[in-house]
Formats: sequence, C-alpha cells, structure tokens
Amino acid sequence: MPNVIASATTVSNGTLKRNNFLIGVNTSVQYGPTSSTGFWNGVVPPSGGYTIYAQKSVNGPSIRVAQNDSELITIAKQYGGTNITTVNDALSYLNGQTNLLVTNIDYPSIVTNGLILNLDPGYVPSYPRSGSTLFDLSQNQNNNTILDPTIITWSSGTTGGGVLNFSKQTGKQITGGTEANLTTTGVTLSAWINFSAQTNTINRFITIDSEIAQIRRNSSNLEMVVNAGGSLKAFVAPQSFTNGSWYNVVCTYNSSTPSAVMYVNGLQLSATTSITGALSTSSIGIKISSESTTECMEGSMSVFQIWNRDLSASEVSSNYNALRGRFGL
Repeated sequence: MPNVIASATTVSNGTLKRNNFLIGVNTSVQYGPTSSTGFWNGVVPPSGGYTIYAQKSVNGPSIRVAQNDSELITIAKQYGGTNITTVNDALSYLNGQTNLLVTNIDYPSIVTNGLILNLDPGYVPSYPRSGSTLFDLSQNQNNNTILDPTIITWSSGTTGGGVLNFSKQTGKQITGGTEANLTTTGVTLSAWINFSAQTNTINRFITIDSEIAQIRRNSSNLEMVVNAGGSLKAFVAPQSFTNGSWYNVVCTYNSSTPSAVMYVNGLQLSATTSITGALSTSSIGIKISSESTTECMEGSMSVFQIWNRDLSASEVSSNYNALRGRFGL
C-alpha cells in the first residue's frame, strides 16, 4: 500500500512532514476516512522515477509521475522552475516550494511515536541529492547543515537509497540546531554505518550536544555515552565491524528502569549496565560524525534518527526490517 498524503502543517500520529504535506508511513495507523482525516492515497514512485504532489484547494493533491530524471526536469520547468538543467536542480526547486512535494520511494513503515529527528539522505524530501541542508522529517523540523558539501558527499549507495560519505582527512561534520522535545527519562539513537577504514580509535556517529547522548565506535567496542544524573557515563559492548558492510547501530536509555541497551542489525547485544540518572536536556544541538580528524567517521552513513524515549526490542527490530532492504541486508 502506498504512503498516504495530507495537506497540513502539524505532524499527526504515524506521519512524517515536509513542506505543507504530511506523509503517512506507519501501517499500524488508521488514516481514514478521508472525509474526516484529509488523507489521500498516494502513488508509489516508479523505479528510478518520482511522484510529484501539488496542493489543491479541494479533493486532495494533484499527483503526477515522472518515469525518469528527464521527465522530472520537464515537470519542474512546467511548475515555474528556471535555469533547471539537471535532476538535482529539479529536486531542489520542487521540494523548495511549500505547496509541492517530490518523493522517490514509498517510505517504509517506521516507528514514529516519539520520533524527534529523522534525516534520510536516501529520500529526496530529506535530501535532494545536493546542497548543504538535510531536512528533518520529524515533528521538530530540525534541519541540519552539512558544513562542507564538497567534502561530505552524497552517492546513490545501495538499492533504493542514498548515503553520505565521510573522510578521515577532512574531519567535517553535520550540525543541527536545538533539539526540541527531549525528555529526562529516555532516548534512542540510531544510525546506519559502513566503514571504509578503521584507522581512528574513536568514530562518532551521532551526538546530542554535551554528550547528552552519543553513539560511537571506540576501538573494538560499540559505546553509548549519556549525561545522566549530572555526569557522563559510558555503556560499552564488544562489537567488531567489517569494512564495506552495512550495520544499523541503535542505543537506548531509560532512566527509570534504569537500563541502557545496544542493538546491531536489529539484535540486542548481551552486555548489561547499571547506568542510572535523569538525562540532561541542556545545550542540545545535533552533531553527526566529528570535525576532529581523530574521531570522525571513515566511510558512509545514512538514516539518522532520534526518539525521545527508549524503543522496545520489537520496535528496534521493526525499524531495522523496514529499512534493511535499502542496504542489501
């Protein structure tokens, strides 16, 4: 079943948001009837093509389909775009108009309850394959900036997606503004990673500033650092990574259980911890990778997500299974 689409400015249950559109992605949510919810069935983009939605005053959005890049360029010009010669020009123009939305895939059914950051370079509403902005599709709309898009580069990556490539020699990162809706009781961080090399002892994946929460590789361990109870505390689990292979790394923390749990490719690691304490919620910007050449990622990353609660094991597994096909898993 294709994603459902509604014209709205406030995120509702089971949806992502871009421009003035809500994108219904969670198959467990009832989005109908249209007469009361305003959601309409969308159209699955063709392989290698796009679906374009345009707002109308009545009877749902106008829907057009581009079979390929050339047709998208033509449609962008018809909607008023000028100086458009490449598909990246077309994507940037169309998704830069609040009354338009372009999609390249039917977005998978991920957990949206508590989702406060969703950056996805494989989904053109989040990243139109060029430029310096990663658009957040969560309720926060906390867009992030690629500090140097000539160095942190986009590539088509794997089937049905796109990835960002990071180099040890540059140490550049992606940063975002204040992260809203954090809680003191729980958090989940998730990233998809693929090492090209592992010469750094530490590789940072995603951080909420001041190490309120961070996931990273430290030597031969996967590590979660949290600022809990007023001090930094680390949860460490042995985990090896093979260069050239994709992994989904997820870390959750619950201050009331208390517990910190790590997952790799949907499976919970056996390590346990006694970390306790309420999470700090001050100085809460986002950092992806690191500006330090000694702690930056070497390789590719994709789909960065944060929830303001600790996801259950079944929710982590569900998210992994929803996205794994894009990474050949």
